[in-house]
Amino acid sequence: MDIVLPKLARLNEWRKTFASRRHAAAPYLAALLAIAVALVTVAFIDHLLREDLKQETRSNVLNEVTARRVSLEQALNQRLFLVRGLAAYVSSRPEINDAEFQAFAEDLEGEQTGIRSLQLAPDSVVTYVYPVEGNEEAIGHDLLGDPARRDAVQSAIDNREFVIAGPLELKQGGVALIGRTPVFLALPDGSEQYWGLAIILIDFDPLLLQAGLLDESRDIEYVIRGKDGMGASGEVFFGDESALDTDPVTSAVSLPNGSWELAAAPVGGWPSASAASSWAWIIGMISALLVGAVTFYLVSTPARLRKARSEATTDALTGLSNHRAFHDRIKEEMSRAQESGHPVGLIMVDIDDFKRVNDSRGHQAGDSVLRQLAPVLTAVAGQGNAYRYGGDEFAILLPGTDHEKTLGFAERLRRTVQGQVDSEGIRVSLGVASSPDWAATMDELIYGADVAMYWAKSEGKNRVGDWAKLVQRRKDGALPWYAADRAVYAPDVVNALGAALSAKDPSTSAHTERCSWWAGKLADELGLGEQDQSIVRLASLLHDVGKLAVPDEVLFKPGPLNEDEWVQMRKHSTAALNIFGQIRTLTVVTPSVIHHHEHFDGSGYPDGLAGEEIPIASRILLVTDAFDAMTNDRPYRKAMPVKAAIEELERNSGSQFDPVVVEAFLRILARDGAQPLHSAPSAATKAAATAHTE
Repeated sequence: MDIVLPKLARLNEWRKTFASRRHAAAPYLAALLAIAVALVTVAFIDHLLREDLKQETRSNVLNEVTARRVSLEQALNQRLFLVRGLAAYVSSRPEINDAEFQAFAEDLEGEQTGIRSLQLAPDSVVTYVYPVEGNEEAIGHDLLGDPARRDAVQSAIDNREFVIAGPLELKQGGVALIGRTPVFLALPDGSEQYWGLAIILIDFDPLLLQAGLLDESRDIEYVIRGKDGMGASGEVFFGDESALDTDPVTSAVSLPNGSWELAAAPVGGWPSASAASSWAWIIGMISALLVGAVTFYLVSTPARLRKARSEATTDALTGLSNHRAFHDRIKEEMSRAQESGHPVGLIMVDIDDFKRVNDSRGHQAGDSVLRQLAPVLTAVAGQGNAYRYGGDEFAILLPGTDHEKTLGFAERLRRTVQGQVDSEGIRVSLGVASSPDWAATMDELIYGADVAMYWAKSEGKNRVGDWAKLVQRRKDGALPWYAADRAVYAPDVVNALGAALSAKDPSTSAHTERCSWWAGKLADELGLGEQDQSIVRLASLLHDVGKLAVPDEVLFKPGPLNEDEWVQMRKHSTAALNIFGQIRTLTVVTPSVIHHHEHFDGSGYPDGLAGEEIPIASRILLVTDAFDAMTNDRPYRKAMPVKAAIEELERNSGSQFDPVVVEAFLRILARDGAQPLHSAPSAATKAAATAHTE
């Protein structure tokens, strides 16, 4: 016992000493731990800061590259559009002479800048050049005989495609892009004959200047490669090629026959560190108080990340959720619906003729329309269900809503937009699809609504497309060619024909839009099948294209035409044959356009067809064209009252007009009123209609 007690005493003393030393060392240990935690935390923060800086810098550069790419594409397409119009004009007037070419080219170019020249090369030999001054050396240039040009030209002819070459050194001096499109003429036996080439030379530097790529004050270095549309595999033709070795941000610039690759990186390379990183290290080593700051930082980080995620999923212009948020939500709702069996409705919305708003009134006006549309979508669809899908497209997601109710939402939205958005009468085309009845997956649902929306646009706009009906019609073999494949909807050549005619006769756009509306209503009233309705609508949009061949002094004569002038005017219906004959997708509407001035009693032109010999689309077009001509002002007479126009239709029913079509049209007027598109005409519509119509 005596031995054990001293041992226990020494053990207790040791424990006390250890405890004392432990308590004394605790602040040091805490400090060391705080310093260690601080250093680890700062190291972690430093890593985050470097990554944030890297991502932020790349994001900023990507935004700049995207903006420059969009500007470059717009600048290029504005100019390439001219040569499409030139090709369309030549296909209707293959006998064009130099005086006609100079006049048309001057009108076509307008105020467009950066155009070196417009050229025509019959049989691939440059013969007509505008302007001639400064481009004399190009005249007589045999393109197929030039080794430097032969392959590109032959490829354009063989493939019948628009080809962009360059940038190239020109024989007449300077560097330019060369756009070439082959022109083929339809022969009476149904074959086609190569006429030559329509060519545009675009100065390269003004193109870069308009795209903002020559601004030396920028801190971003740009490189473009892909000469002759070869994309990333092509050679560099703008900028320092060494920038491609610095991991640049890239974006593809779309061309008709390929692409360019636009690459960019910061001048001096990508940043590797920031002042914030050094500051964090200094503060962390000076004081353990950084632990509190780190704690605050760690606590505040989730809030900042949530804000960043919110900003990343919200469209800054409209305040609606954006494309990314839409896809996250639709995935969630489709997954929930598959488990519960509840339906999901989807409406895709596209603003009709939105490009016209931007082009005629400016992008600020276009932005204003988008901002006005957002609250209307939300008011009809409910908070959180409307999304800006991209550009002028919007999406409405309706969980728990079946197909019929979704259609009702879409029609109510169409009417609401027409009445409340923008003083100029903005309208929308909508497409409706629903799950599970008409789409089993998210991709099918989006595809169905998208195709239905494009069907609505192709059928005259300002209407609702129903994917369910399109599916049924596709099963029955009656789905229109453009509804099944979005890639061939509204080919560029159709747009070019419409634009070329609008450039010659500005009244055309309003006239054809009204005629298309009436024709569509008539086709439906007469119970035509889907394929015939499609022909009616497309023919109504293109029925006046032949006026490209009518001389201006006849088309715009301020008084009545004499007999010789009427002979020239009447040729516009058959002139369409030369244009449509070489366009595969338009052959189905060619007869309807050629015969849209045939009279029911056989007294019309060009072939004197009568009764059922006349295509039904032509009989419909004759009524709608005549009614629109009578009820709108012309330079040689004022518009007649609607009542008088109706009496004129009744008086000529059975002679000029098909009585069945007239009767159906009068039913539509009695039921729906005499204003097309269910709204009062805009100021532009009231001022339209300046050309002769018979």
